[in-house]
Amino acid sequence: MRYTSNHKEQTRQNILRSASKLFAAKGFAAVSIDDIMRECQLTRGGFYSHFRSKSELYRHALELIDPIRENASSLESILQSLLQEAESGAREDLPFAFLATDVACNDPQVRAAYAEALATLSTRIAAMTNSARTSAALSTTAMMIGAMVMAKTVDEDVRSKLKSACAEAANSLLTNSNAPLSFFWEVPERNCAKYLSN
Repeated sequence: MRYTSNHKEQTRQNILRSASKLFAAKGFAAVSIDDIMRECQLTRGGFYSHFRSKSELYRHALELIDPIRENASSLESILQSLLQEAESGAREDLPFAFLATDVACNDPQVRAAYAEALATLSTRIAAMTNSARTSAALSTTAMMIGAMVMAKTVDEDVRSKLKSACAEAANSLLTNSNAPLSFFWEVPERNCAKYLSN
């Protein structure tokens, strides 16, 4: 049976949507080509008509993932979503998860796609906070991803303190043009001690 070019493009988009959901929830290593094709109710054999590898698919699928949802109105709301995802485990509606799971991946295409997603998120944070300091937005993004990783291993009380510390430091970085560009555990040191000891 001969398919139209339109059908082929629809199939490709279907694969991309399924992959973006799974990669966002579980990360690159935990998702197989079989998982993706099963999600969109297609056979594995059809995969290679559209993509040369899982790495190539990842690069394209990540473009569909938007970690900052439309209802996110502040850094605090983003942090809240991020830390909730950390304690919720892998689910298909958690767009932040890949930022923590794929940070150490060695695949060149995955690393390139991850770097682009990181830059996009940083740009969105800068725009949301009207910050002209791109380095501050990037520092804030890295801090938030680090908080997500840490939140997976700490209890609810520390997670709450982590959120407060991150929110305070991020707002300081993004709104104070004289603030040093360091992470929340470095600036200022007394604040970090205060949050973790209270």
